Amino acid sequence: MRKSICELSEEYFDGAAILDELIEKYRRKLSLLRGGSRTEVKRIEGLLRYYYSQRNDMLDTAHYLKNYYKAG
Repeated sequence: MRKSICELSEEYFDGAAILDELIEKYRRKLSLLRGGSRTEVKRIEGLLRYYYSQRNDMLDTAHYLKNYYKAG
């Protein structure tokens, strides 16, 4: 199946929205764990760093694709 650049851009924005939901979920978990298991806190902090990195990459790609044909 072939997709247009705009359709791909929308898929990247959708993926970033899913990552936003995961980030929010784990931020809530982290706030509940403060003062708890250090191992679990470090695991969740690592996951959050990873999710933020992936989200930023997806948003960068989505914006690049969305603006691909605009005059620069």
